[in-house]
Amino acid sequence: ILRLKERKTETGQLRVKIKDEDGKLIEEVNFEVTLRDRDGLAVQTKYSGYYGEVIFRDVLPGVYSVSVSENRGDYAIATESGISVNANETESVNIVVSLEEVYVQHY
Repeated sequence: ILRLKERKTETGQLRVKIKDEDGKLIEEVNFEVTLRDRDGLAVQTKYSGYYGEVIFRDVLPGVYSVSVSENRGDYAIATESGISVNANETESVNIVVSLEEVYVQHY
């Protein structure tokens, strides 16, 4: 009997912390955080769940971008690109989001 050894693909992790312009973790807002590959295709999407951070697990080694948004429209969409993930390592990145400035135009 011939047994083939199962080949395990080594992966890494990416921890994304969502902070305000003062460098404080934003914990009261449920942000949507999307991990995208080099071609811009969504690989994983997670929600911060009011904790101010997400962890992407089982990420194949490579270069990625991360976009952060929230559905109420209070915060501007933020994107960080050129994030390298290596096998058997956890990469950490801080994404700074700012409150949207709303301009009301009167006629």
